[in-house]
Amino acid sequence: VDFSIFEFGSFVGLKTPFGSPLSLLEAGVLGIPASGSTYMTRGLREHGLYFKTFFTVANTLQCRPSFLVMLSDGNPNGGASTFNYNCDFPPESRYVSSWEPWRGSDYLYNSDDILCAVPGDQNIRTYTIGFGPPGSFSPSNLQNIATQGGGEYFYASDAQQLSNAFESVISSIVAKSALFFAPIAIPVSYTHLR
Repeated sequence: VDFSIFEFGSFVGLKTPFGSPLSLLEAGVLGIPASGSTYMTRGLREHGLYFKTFFTVANTLQCRPSFLVMLSDGNPNGGASTFNYNCDFPPESRYVSSWEPWRGSDYLYNSDDILCAVPGDQNIRTYTIGFGPPGSFSPSNLQNIATQGGGEYFYASDAQQLSNAFESVISSIVAKSALFFAPIAIPVSYTHLR
C-alpha cells in the first residue's frame, strides 16, 4: 500500500509523493489550508495524471488496483479541465466542467487503462468523504464523484466520524482488493471440497 497527498484548493498539486514516510504524509495533510476554492475537477485530473506518470512496471504490479480518496468540505467552484491521457490510441479527450467533476472520476474509472507503463488494464477507483456541518455543502456532488468513479461516498461532521469514514474507506478498499486478488492468492484443491 502506498499513499500520496494532493491539494485541490486554489492551488492544485502534489503535497506529498508516493513512497513518503508517515511523518511527511501527516505534514502534507496538515499543510493543506481549509479555505479558498475547491477545484475538484482539476484535482481529479492532476492526481490521475500523477498516477499515470509515477507507476511503471518497475514499481507496481500489473494486477494492483489503484484508488483515489477525495476529502472535501465544499462544493466544486473552479478548475475545469480536459482529461486526455488514457492509454487508448489516440487517447480519449474529455472536457470536464468545474461543475461536473464526476465526469472526471468516470474517466479515471471507466477508461480501460490509465497506467500506460504497466501491462494490462489499470483504472482508478475514486472514493469521497464530505466533512463539515450538515448543510454546509451539497453531498450530491461527492456522491456523484464516488458513484461515477466506482467507489463510495462517506460523510463526517466531526473528528470521530472522519476517523470512522477513513476506516470505512480503507475497509472497502481492502475488500475490493481481496476480491480482486482472491483467485490468485488462495489456491483451491478439489480434494478439500469433497
